[in-house]
Amino acid sequence: MTTIRPRQARAIRPFTSLTTEIPMTNRHAADQSTTVTVRTDSARNIAMRSTAMHLLHEDLARAQIHERVNTTKEGRRAAQLVRARRLSRKAQEAAIRARLIRARFN
Repeated sequence: MTTIRPRQARAIRPFTSLTTEIPMTNRHAADQSTTVTVRTDSARNIAMRSTAMHLLHEDLARAQIHERVNTTKEGRRAAQLVRARRLSRKAQEAAIRARLIRARFN
């Protein structure tokens, strides 16, 4: 009988393990050589992915807040429209009453 072992979590390697060292020579002094450490593309991709993963929560929160703001704005517009229609009806009724009163006393 074979047993199934759970997968072990992989350790995240620091960026230093993903860098390559490129020896560079100085044009003006041929006898001196310096070493420059350059990040490889895979290191940049991991850094971008890592940053993106950390920013996902912020993006989600920003989207939720944006949705709430839009919902609130729509609710305010709807309430404003209801108020405007109510005031318009009241104004029309007042105008009709004023015309009737004027007609009685003329």
